[in-house]
Formats: sequence, structure tokens, C-alpha cells
Amino acid sequence: MRTIEIYDTTLRDGSQGEGVHFSLADKLAIARRLDEIGVDFIEGGYPLSNPKDAQFFEQVRDLGLRHAKVFAFGMTRRRGMEASADPGMKALLDAGTVGVTIVGKTSAFHVSEVLGVSREENLAMITDTVAFLTGAGREVFTTPSISSTVGSLTPRTQPRRSSRQLVPEPRGSCCATPMGAPSPRRSPR
Repeated sequence: MRTIEIYDTTLRDGSQGEGVHFSLADKLAIARRLDEIGVDFIEGGYPLSNPKDAQFFEQVRDLGLRHAKVFAFGMTRRRGMEASADPGMKALLDAGTVGVTIVGKTSAFHVSEVLGVSREENLAMITDTVAFLTGAGREVFTTPSISSTVGSLTPRTQPRRSSRQLVPEPRGSCCATPMGAPSPRRSPR
């Protein structure tokens, strides 16, 4: 029988709403409460985004969470750079979490116009990032950067690595996390 696991993005995605401002104490209290109600995974944010997120990762370790695993959120390695030399990768490892969620570009438009790389280089960036983080002992989830207006790469060009992919619920879906944020699903191992 399959087990349903909840991955909550309140501390990152939920804080991006208009008028939403979590203090460090708020983020820690939310993490504690999510753990108490049985949430499996808590996405704590991007360690390089601001000092508060970096402090969150330092202090959440002392909460003694009993159930939830805290994950850091980040992007793939930068173009033209080895993952081991990328400051973003270092910050994700320094967060000290058991896992990391990586967003990878899937839109051909974003790949060519935003990242300025070929599809092949984009796939190499995703693959190298997953390999680097799993090689450092982190569990890695991947999530596509979805744009409903520009299309995406075909599934057969997606890299197959030892990570699990988060798939956002379609708009209007019935499912949500306890805090009200959309609930991604994990693909089977």
C-alpha cells in the first residue's frame, strides 16, 4: 500500500504572498507546529536568500523535531561552473538539512532566454546538481519550474537520477497542505 507523504512549502512559497512576513520566531514556531501535526517534509527556504533564512537553518536543528525532515530549497548549479565551486551549492550543504529540493528549468523559453544555455547544458546543470548533492549525502527532490504559457521540455529529455520529483498540483485541485499551500506529490522511487 502506498503511503501519502506531505511536503509543506509554507516557509518559502507561503511567505511570498502579499502582506505575509514571517519573523524568524514565526518560522520556527510554524516548523514546530507542522512537525506536531505530522507533516513529513518542511521546506525551510533558500539559505542564500536572506539572513533570516540562514538563521532558520541554524536554529531549526535545536527544535528537536520528531517527525518532519527539513529541506533547503535551491536552484541548479550556475552555468559554466562546477557544482562543487558554486556558492549556491555550498549554501545548500551548509544549511545542514537531510535533504534539498532543487528547481530546474523545464521551459525551452526559460532555458534559452533566462539561463542563456542550450537544452543539453540545462540538463547537465540539473544532472550535475543532483549528483553533487546526493554525493554529499543529501536526499534530493527535484521540481520543474513550470510556466503555463511557454511549454516545457518533453518528458523523454528529463534526466533520470537518484532523486524524487515533486509535481505541483494543478490549479483548482482539491488537495492542500495543512497551512493551505499547494501540495506537491512525489513520484514513485
